[in-house]
This record gives sequence, C-alpha cells and structure tokens, in this order.
Amino acid sequence: MCIRDRCLFMLPLSLAKEINTLRYASLVGMAATIFLVIAVTAHAVEDEAPISNIPIVKFELSTIMALPIIIFSYCCQTNSFEIYAELKDRSVNKMTITTLVSMGTCTIIY
Repeated sequence: MCIRDRCLFMLPLSLAKEINTLRYASLVGMAATIFLVIAVTAHAVEDEAPISNIPIVKFELSTIMALPIIIFSYCCQTNSFEIYAELKDRSVNKMTITTLVSMGTCTIIY
C-alpha cells in the first residue's frame, strides 16, 4: 500500500520540470497543516487543559530527534534558485518578499 501510494502520488510530483507545477500540491499540504493546527487548538480549548501544566520547552530525546525535521522545514535554499528562475520580473526585492512571505507562513503554522 505504501509503495503504491508513493508511485501514484509522490512520483509524479517529483518528476515535475518546473517548481511552479507543485503549487496545487503545496496548497493541499498547507491546507491540511492549517486544518490540523485548528483541530488541535480546538481540542485543547474544548478540554480546557490548564496552561500552567504545559511546558514551554521540553528537552528530551524525542525533541532532539525532531530537530532535523524542524531545521529542514526552514531550509528552503535547495529550491531557492528554481523559485528565483521562475519569478516574473526577477529582482532581489521580489525574491526578498517571496522569502519573507514563505518563512512567515512557516513560522505561523509551526
């Protein structure tokens, strides 16, 4: 099942010649992430868990194991050249705005 799903969904996405073709898949992924954030927040509010019991920072082995995922989510330099090449009216200012919007979106969602 896992291999079939990867062949049906992930393989066509990884074969795209332009990064612009991934915009709809990215929107679906972003919508799913936003839905998850809203669902978790609504569940926390519904249960009325006291905020004083929730640690702000937790240093455990699982936190350290999640660190590469968090770092990679902000490391978009692998795609930055392709994004710059596909910008209309390329300029440093436009690339700066694109970077700020994408990093701001990631920060808000995470």
